[in-house]
Amino acid sequence: MSSTVSPSPASHETGLTALALYLRDVRRARERDQLTPRAREILQAADRVLLRGGIGELSLRRVAEEAGFSLATVQHYFPLKADLVRELMEVRVDWYQDCLSELVVDLPDDAAEAFDRVIGWFLDDVSSPGQAGWWFHFWALASH
Repeated sequence: MSSTVSPSPASHETGLTALALYLRDVRRARERDQLTPRAREILQAADRVLLRGGIGELSLRRVAEEAGFSLATVQHYFPLKADLVRELMEVRVDWYQDCLSELVVDLPDDAAEAFDRVIGWFLDDVSSPGQAGWWFHFWALASH
C-alpha cells in the first residue's frame, strides 16, 4: 500500500514565510484564472451593484443590466444568485490571501515593526470605502 504525502508548508522553510508561500500556492492551484473574460465582467458588474445598493439589490437581472448582457447570459455563468455570491466571495478571499501572503513574506524581523506594518495594512484596507462597504454587505448577509 502506498501512502500519499500531502505537501507540507514547512518542507523547505519554516515559520510564517513558509506558511504564506504554501497558502499562496494552494490558492493558485485552484486555478481562479480559469474564469472567462465574460464571467469576470459579470463579477465586476455584480461588485458594482453590491457596493451601490447592498446585498438586497443584488439580483441576476440587475447584474445583467449593469454588465450589458442578457439575463440568460448571466445565468449561463451563474445559474443562481447564490452561485454569483459564492464566486464574489471566493475572488475576494483569493485577493486577500495574495495580499496577506505578500505582506507576510516581506515582514521585517523586528516584531514591533512587523506588527505596525500588518496593522497599518488592515487599517488602510478598512478605511477604503470600497473594501469596507463590500464586507459590510456580506456581514449583513451572514446575519440572515
